[in-house]
Amino acid sequence: MSLKYLLDTNIFSELMRPAPNPKIVNIVDRSMKSSNPQIGSAFDDYLEAEDLLTEANEIAIKRVIAWQLQQEITSKQMTKTSVAKAMGTSRAAVDRLLDPTNTSVTLNTLGKAASVLGKRIKIELVEG
Repeated sequence: MSLKYLLDTNIFSELMRPAPNPKIVNIVDRSMKSSNPQIGSAFDDYLEAEDLLTEANEIAIKRVIAWQLQQEITSKQMTKTSVAKAMGTSRAAVDRLLDPTNTSVTLNTLGKAASVLGKRIKIELVEG
C-alpha cells in the first residue's frame, strides 16, 4: 500500500477534497454530533433540568455563610459557647448555624450571629 492510498482512504482527508463524497460527509457529521444533550451545556442547565438548581443554590449559599461565620468567630477568638451566650441561644443552635448542610436557618438567627460578630446581613434579589 502506498502513502497516497492511505491518505485517500482516510475518512477525514475525504473532507479536504474539492468534491468530498456526500456519504462520507454524512458519516462524519453524525459522528461529530453527540447523542448526549448535556455535552456542551452549562452545569446549571443540567441541575435545572433535573430540578436540583434551587436546592444546589441554597446549599451553596449556606456553605458560604457558614464558612464566613466560622472565619469571623475564629478571627475574633470566640468559642461557639460564647457566641451562643451573646446571641441568647443554645450552643446547638450555633452548631446548626455553622452546619453547611443545614439550610433551615432563619434570617433572625443569621442577623443575631452577624450582630454578635460586628457584622450585618445583606440579602438582595438578582435576575434568575
